[in-house]
Amino acid sequence: MLNEFWQDCFRGRIPRENYEMQLLQGEQQGLVIQLYGSLHHVTLDFGNAQAVNILDEGVQLHDLPGVTFVNQAELHRMGFPDTLYQVENGAYAAYVKACMSTDLYEAMNLRQYTLVTRNYVVEIICAAEPIITVTNI
Repeated sequence: MLNEFWQDCFRGRIPRENYEMQLLQGEQQGLVIQLYGSLHHVTLDFGNAQAVNILDEGVQLHDLPGVTFVNQAELHRMGFPDTLYQVENGAYAAYVKACMSTDLYEAMNLRQYTLVTRNYVVEIICAAEPIITVTNI
């Protein structure tokens, strides 16, 4: 049983808005996500991401079997106050660990981040904390 917990370790770094997203992925730039709001443009540079999963926000309506989303009710009640979360014991991280082995996952110092926008939930597995750039429009 996984006890997935979303940490708001980026609180206050990304202004709260309903963002539209553009995702850019390639060998040279790595994973770069652009967020477009009415007042801000945010760039999240994750560098070389090992895995990315994109879901329409309405797709995952239930917890996965064997996974308890520990602070889901609190985050829903607060309207997902942050845009980016670091996830501990994430189901997506468990899937990636199963694909590549836990030893390799840990040796690479990988971690899971989850990005919540107006229309998407993006799960990202990478080694480095993203570089966040906010521009006022």
